[in-house]
Amino acid sequence: MLLICTGRSEPVPGDGATLIRVEPLPDAELSSLVAQLTANPETDPAFMDAIARTAGGNPFATEQLLALLADQGRLRFEHRAWVPDFDPFAPDPPLPPSTQEIVEERVRGLDPDQRRAIGLASVLGEAFPWALLAALMAEEERADLQGHLAALTSKRFLRSETSAATGEETYSFTHSQFRSAALAEVDEEVRAGIHERCAERLHDASGERPDRHAELIGSHLESACRARRNAGSPEPNDELPRRAAGLLASAGAAAATLGDLHGAVQLWLRASSLMSSDDPVQPQLLLETAVLLAELGERSTAEGLLSQASRAARYADDRAVEWRARLVRTRLAFADMPDQESLETLRETADSAVSALRELGDDVGLAWAWSARVVVRRHRGHFAAAANAAERAAEHARRAGRDRDEVAALRDVARAIVDGPTPVRDAMGRCDGVLSAVRGRRPAEQEVATTRAVLMARGGAVDEARTVAASSVEEVEDLGLERELAMCLLRSGQIEVYGQELRTAERLMRQALEHAERVAEPGLHAEIAASLAHVAIEVRDLQGALEFTEMADQDGAPGDLWTQVRWRSARAKVLAKEGRPDEAKALARQAVQLADQTDLIDLRASALLDLAEVLRLTERPNEAVPFARRALRTLERKGAEAPAARARALLEEIEPRSAERAG
Repeated sequence: MLLICTGRSEPVPGDGATLIRVEPLPDAELSSLVAQLTANPETDPAFMDAIARTAGGNPFATEQLLALLADQGRLRFEHRAWVPDFDPFAPDPPLPPSTQEIVEERVRGLDPDQRRAIGLASVLGEAFPWALLAALMAEEERADLQGHLAALTSKRFLRSETSAATGEETYSFTHSQFRSAALAEVDEEVRAGIHERCAERLHDASGERPDRHAELIGSHLESACRARRNAGSPEPNDELPRRAAGLLASAGAAAATLGDLHGAVQLWLRASSLMSSDDPVQPQLLLETAVLLAELGERSTAEGLLSQASRAARYADDRAVEWRARLVRTRLAFADMPDQESLETLRETADSAVSALRELGDDVGLAWAWSARVVVRRHRGHFAAAANAAERAAEHARRAGRDRDEVAALRDVARAIVDGPTPVRDAMGRCDGVLSAVRGRRPAEQEVATTRAVLMARGGAVDEARTVAASSVEEVEDLGLERELAMCLLRSGQIEVYGQELRTAERLMRQALEHAERVAEPGLHAEIAASLAHVAIEVRDLQGALEFTEMADQDGAPGDLWTQVRWRSARAKVLAKEGRPDEAKALARQAVQLADQTDLIDLRASALLDLAEVLRLTERPNEAVPFARRALRTLERKGAEAPAARARALLEEIEPRSAERAG
């Protein structure tokens, strides 16, 4: 995709961007442009010099200056060409010194009816339907409106377009400076009235779906409030800013649900700026904005809004929002320093919040508190409890009508199920319920679908799982969401591991790692790197495997037991292959000990198999057999056919050697 952006300032190009400076036209090209616009190849040099001095090599300014001179009669059309009819050495009146003043003078030079029409149009926006503009005018003015718009179009202030679908005629400004100049001519009180009338018209057109145009209606009411303030006139009542804020807040919530976090933040900030300090909605809105800013990596701004939300909640004696803010602050602190002390602080805060918010009957806060418990239980390796906590969070979010929170909790349910102790068949059934609940809510549907596909592959249905995962990856790619794409690619790679397509698994996981590097989430990066280390070993890239374990060690939180186990067991196999048996066995045993602290059946089984593999590589097959048998029994009880096949293959290799040693 090629994206071209224009601007007057000189931005610093980002990665992959190229800055192209558009320099002023040289004299020869400027002369050619003037000759073309005036249809006069023999332009007077003095006239040409006057144009060049004023327009400064700017093509748009040159075009508008010539149009202004024609409007004023200082360019006359004779013999099929435009020729100057003024003294270029001392023009009277003087030529405007800037592009903005040229455009403003052109607008002021329109006849009063055309100037009124373009002024009203400028309040509506860069583009506007003819019918809406007509509705804003007095009945006696409408008959001549089409003629005024035609004149403005012929003068290239406007362009028109007719919709093929609806037949509706729409006009738009050919340049933003035309709109700015026209808008400057409209009194602030008039602007406020137009915006209010537009809002009411859009509201009436929305019928039973007022949320359909929430952002547009809210923007018009917001502009009406701003225009009244600029005019110095008092608001007739508090209803106007309150309505504007409510609509913008509603539009922000819709944007957040669709994944447009930047858009949601901007809408919520606009909404909160319209609210009075005693508005009971403002503390929660500030808190919601702080949460999104933290997700977007703008931590300093998020912290400032979080403090502001806490103060507003205390001022309003809103204990529920105070507790929610405390939960957010504690989770952010844990994200910054994911050690045992901050994890315990998060547990204490979540437990206290559940008790307090239950008394207050605050489902939103309870959803957040149970989600905090999910984090605690997941980091302690208690995935069955994490899944149950996530289901509680989803239930409270559902009661509160919090779609985004519900979807986030349901995704947590699926993530906890896939690696937890539940047998594969039962886990798939539970995952089916989650998938049904998120159906049609992208990208959650795709992420849960790939999670279920991992369970399918683990149970032996690799081909079917591969098809589901590939479809989900393609859909998430279209959304352009880096984190979700990284997760889906990781799941696809895990499926390929079960299918013994190791090169494909490596390619998918490397892609996942690249996407994870673009989001500020070290835990995800560590999880992918730890998985990739094992695949690298299988494709005999020991140096790459070692580097991936270093990434996982560096980025993985100490309490993230899944990552801690996986990178240790991978590094142990590398050390064993490099002839460092003592270090390898110690690290592999450490991985088993950590895995045993969790209820992650697959993790415990894989750690046992990795220890057995290390013992095989260090010529201790008799010690390896019990660990491999234990892993096989565990996997068979869970119904994990694909990893169980690996255990059987290892046992087939080491049991004869063990018998030989014993003999």
